[in-house]
Amino acid sequence: MSIGIVEAPTGTIPSRHLSGRFGPETGALLLHLAPRETQPGAVALALLQAMGKDVRVAGGNTTRTSEHRTYAPVWVKAHGIESVALLDAQQARTRTIATLLGLLPEGTDLVLVCEPGHLGATRHRLESTGLPTRPLDWTAWLASQERATTAGDISTVSEDAYDLSHLPVADFLLFRYRSRELNTRERFEAIDADYVRTYQGALTVRPEPEAVIAYLDSETANAVTTASMMVALRATQSAFFSRGHLLHAHPDRLLGVLSCNRGLHPTDKDWRALGAYIRPERSATTALYLLGIGAQPLPSVTVEAIDRALDRGVLVGRPIPSLARPLLAAQLLRRIAEGARPGDSYLNLRGERRHLEVLIDARRDLGLPIDGRNLRSDHSTNSTRVLHRLGLDVRSL
Repeated sequence: MSIGIVEAPTGTIPSRHLSGRFGPETGALLLHLAPRETQPGAVALALLQAMGKDVRVAGGNTTRTSEHRTYAPVWVKAHGIESVALLDAQQARTRTIATLLGLLPEGTDLVLVCEPGHLGATRHRLESTGLPTRPLDWTAWLASQERATTAGDISTVSEDAYDLSHLPVADFLLFRYRSRELNTRERFEAIDADYVRTYQGALTVRPEPEAVIAYLDSETANAVTTASMMVALRATQSAFFSRGHLLHAHPDRLLGVLSCNRGLHPTDKDWRALGAYIRPERSATTALYLLGIGAQPLPSVTVEAIDRALDRGVLVGRPIPSLARPLLAAQLLRRIAEGARPGDSYLNLRGERRHLEVLIDARRDLGLPIDGRNLRSDHSTNSTRVLHRLGLDVRSL
């Protein structure tokens, strides 16, 4: 593994020149660590975040440093990353650079990007501690970063006028008011149009869980993301409250199991969204489902089957999109590292219904086209199961 070092010309702001040239789809990553950062877990997390990982989704955490150190090299290899550039390298300690080198698979180049006037001192400091570097020409190195991004499917699905980021974190009593405060007039009008339509329809729905589920199913059947489902839920709660009923709903559970008539035709946006998971089994489980493997057969998929599918580029008769390959490859690399045999389970999830919960999380967190009707549980021996009650209850006031 080689270590290159490059210095930006005087008057140049490296981050501005390098913006847009890096990303997992280009085979190159751009890192920016906090000054004097030395914690291995923080370095690993920065590497994961440079590949689009998000600690806010299910399974994400800023404190599982051992997990970050385990998965960072897996994802780097799965994405086929060829080089990693570290900004403000003059501030990085030798121990930090050594940690970063240890996280990168063999054959991945590391380039240290220094601010103007700092190359000489930085290079001397590193080489005095046993880290040899090779100087690079700024112009030539910049030109080498002009990579073509991965070409994928063109999305034909229209975008919603709003998404979850435009909705307030508030109970149904304040939801409409906070939505007006949070958004522009045009966006609030789009939200409110859905809200009012659902509210008026909910005024005639029977105050029974089965009737509520059926109504929400019909209201959200054409939803592209979970945002409009949240609006429908809050509007229905408000309508029931006006009729003297408290509709107690757990949004995280309920949003995952509503129906969705959008077919399994994932777009580039869907695949990129799925890359937010740090844990490979989450991305892999949902990727397999979106590629056509039903929810029930998922646990029986073997390591050998995925290895063969990635080699051929086809899974259950469907070509594997280039953006989906790293999602499958990361879990395969993980299972191989764990010593899994060809006939062993590829996902290796704990619990007979764990794969369904993973799919529900992906539906809820990322707004992926997964029909919740296929994920509901008919299991009646334990009425407290999340998938049984669907997070919903109606009580008279």
